Amino acid sequence: MIRSVDAAPSGEHVIVQTVQKPFSYIVPVSRFAWTEEIWDLNGNVLATLRTADSNEGIQDSDRIEDNGRRDVRWRPDGEGLSILLKTEEDEDEENGEENGNSNDNDIADRVAQWLPPFGDDDMTILYESKNELSSVRYNEEGDILFITERRSGREHLYAVYTDNPEETYTIYRYNFREFYENPGSLSFAPGSQGVSAVRLTDDANHVFLAGIEYFEEVEEKAPRPFIDRVEIESGDKERIFHSSDSYYESVSSILDNNADQIVIQRQSSTVFPNYWHVDLSSDNRRQLTQNVDYNEAVTQAQRDRFKVRRADGIEFWMDVVMPADWDGEPLPGLLWHYPREYDDQEGYNESIRRHNINSYPRIGARTADIMVKEGYAVLKPDWPIVGARGTSNDNFIWSVVQNSTAVVDSASARGYVDRHRLAIGGHSYGAFGTAHAMINTSLFKAGIAGAGNYNRTLTPFGFQRERSDLWRGMDRYVQMSPIFWADRLDGAFLMYHGEIDQNVGTWPKNSWRMFHALNSMGKTSALYMYPYEGHGPAAEETLLDMWTRWVDWLDVHVKDI
Repeated sequence: MIRSVDAAPSGEHVIVQTVQKPFSYIVPVSRFAWTEEIWDLNGNVLATLRTADSNEGIQDSDRIEDNGRRDVRWRPDGEGLSILLKTEEDEDEENGEENGNSNDNDIADRVAQWLPPFGDDDMTILYESKNELSSVRYNEEGDILFITERRSGREHLYAVYTDNPEETYTIYRYNFREFYENPGSLSFAPGSQGVSAVRLTDDANHVFLAGIEYFEEVEEKAPRPFIDRVEIESGDKERIFHSSDSYYESVSSILDNNADQIVIQRQSSTVFPNYWHVDLSSDNRRQLTQNVDYNEAVTQAQRDRFKVRRADGIEFWMDVVMPADWDGEPLPGLLWHYPREYDDQEGYNESIRRHNINSYPRIGARTADIMVKEGYAVLKPDWPIVGARGTSNDNFIWSVVQNSTAVVDSASARGYVDRHRLAIGGHSYGAFGTAHAMINTSLFKAGIAGAGNYNRTLTPFGFQRERSDLWRGMDRYVQMSPIFWADRLDGAFLMYHGEIDQNVGTWPKNSWRMFHALNSMGKTSALYMYPYEGHGPAAEETLLDMWTRWVDWLDVHVKDI
């Protein structure tokens, strides 16, 4: 069973990845064993690149054998493969270095060219380094190497000319801890032989870095995409494009070697995304598309964003969406959420560094904002589960209670919602959080839970960031399983689930058993199983049915009480 095919520019060889038996019945196909090989056009195996065992709990580093070859890719000049090569002798030298027996001439890594028929004697070493290399890319002619090294949270990108491999030219150095100093990434162009190559100016003296400038004041300054032109040999940098601070202008395409002509997508919180052609040499702009927003009743509804503070001092942000014609009277509300785990306040703060105040609201198949059309206030808080890495589940219930209380108190105090007419909902991990919120608080009259897990004993080898298996952490697994506490669930609980949900952690059995428990206890509950649907509902028929049932459920159990 062929999993993927990557053809050489010449068309004479292919890299083929095949799925290997025996197939697992407890993990998805993405975790099956596989083999990656080089074939000729008759299907003959010329070399084995990598093999991987079935991943049934094994870490990737333990299951994949790369035979000492990494970053294997076809060269854009059509001359065979590029590989990073570490030999057994190199590994021995590394061990010697750990023991204090290394010398200054040790070679840690090599860039090699591997030509057909891809035998052991068909490799040519292009460059050697004392440091371990992360990746290598090429210009279209293949005579300039752009090499990336990553070590101890730092990244170094430099160029090497194949006719003078002793000399290196730094493009940038970057410390990952300096988030706001990110220099961007190399720009690539389609090669004439079908393999992308590093984009060079016509004089072959410059490359381009494209990235996004972020700011600490995320609620005041939007991210600003940019393009820098960098001279290879000197490292001198010039910013040739910088997004407006009033719009988010992302670079969709660079149209020529010198980056004089580009295409951007331009948007703001009130301007629907459209594409523009920009001539950087003259700064002339021309709109290319006339995209129209058919959901303005939702996207341009009244919106507010503010910070919420829990009783334990943890602060997080919440968005509130109100009907366009809201008159100031408190409304019935729907809180839609998805739990995310953080070590501490700093970890949460780092997670919102990419927030974009110039992003136009997006409406998808399950975007809760749609409920404003039915007269509801929609609360969309971040939902931090806070605890030191590996222990966040010890604080899960506490965080759910604290988050729920802080959100309801804050939205009610601002006059957005009637705190006695509230519902909570979420999909997948959000369904899990919904069940816990309705079990551990009495704030919600109803809940909507999609494709959730309600019995953690069905994921006995861990879940989310849980480190313990069921047998070492049984108390936690029971505490975290809503079905064990279903008798305490307060409110009307609607569940939906795809009949063929392939996600191991949310097998449909979860919803069947949770509904059985609630129904047997006389709790107000419903379960809708959608045929042929996986973890996320997709069919038009499913979505129309789903939204109809959501609206009816909330009207009966929240709005009209």
